[in-house]
Amino acid sequence: MDIIDGVYLNAGDVNLYVKILGKGEPPVIIEPAIGGLSVEWFYIQKELAKHTTVVTYDRAGYAESPASKSPRDSFNIANQLFNLLFNSEVEHPYILVGHLEGGLYIQHFVQMFKHYVAGIVLVDSLFPNYPKLESEDFPAYMEIASYATRASNLQKLLELDKENFAKRITPMLEEIYSNFPDEYRIPIISYQSDKKFFETVVKELSEIQKSLKELENKNPFPDVPLYVVTHDRGVMENLSMQIGIPEAEAKRIEEFWLEEQRQLASQAPLGKLLIAENSDRNIHYSNPIFLLQTINRMVEEVRSRG
Repeated sequence: MDIIDGVYLNAGDVNLYVKILGKGEPPVIIEPAIGGLSVEWFYIQKELAKHTTVVTYDRAGYAESPASKSPRDSFNIANQLFNLLFNSEVEHPYILVGHLEGGLYIQHFVQMFKHYVAGIVLVDSLFPNYPKLESEDFPAYMEIASYATRASNLQKLLELDKENFAKRITPMLEEIYSNFPDEYRIPIISYQSDKKFFETVVKELSEIQKSLKELENKNPFPDVPLYVVTHDRGVMENLSMQIGIPEAEAKRIEEFWLEEQRQLASQAPLGKLLIAENSDRNIHYSNPIFLLQTINRMVEEVRSRG
């Protein structure tokens, strides 16, 4: 299968699955969200590879990559990404693309290895003030969608035996990915039906608060182009209400999220805030064309800077 046509590279204490497509500089490195897999970004990668080198990979414990003994916080994840890239033939500096929690990991990478960075694209990235969402200021969100709640619910799934785990998880995944082309749907469901996948998700969810604290009081972004891409607030308001969050709170969540994305963009001299219309937070699914155009725009901006 074309999607599985990758290699394994040393990332420190583990060899991770990497897929490198295209030629040219600056190379684009994609860091998915918690639970995100390289296969989810294959369409984006194939299209971007028409213009430059593009790297996707599975973090330790996901899909084609074995688990790591290192804690799943942003410090270790950023270090493993650096080691992986250092052991590849991909030349730096890089354009780093981080989605949701992947944006948090990219922010940590930038803090530690800023001289390896040519540009940054944060796609609905987590932000330093995120813990406010999981407080009494947003009670329904805290109860329904907090990282602690998600980790607890997944841990209960993991306590099921193999047969009952499969009975619970397979129909859910089949419904979620029912409209996906087979070349993506089949491997995604296969990977996400594996208990190893959910064990890693729980480990990363459990380390989020530590990862956010690790970025407190850090330096601003370096003087490189920064695009902060965020979703259509109306779309997410409707999705929030569908899971039980009251309309008034859903609107406040979106106001808060948008302001924090603005704050992220303001942390770099060349920061820009971009809104992907008709999209939810999974912009690579809900508006991939916008995201492709944005990353290609970043590639051209970096090239123009020499």
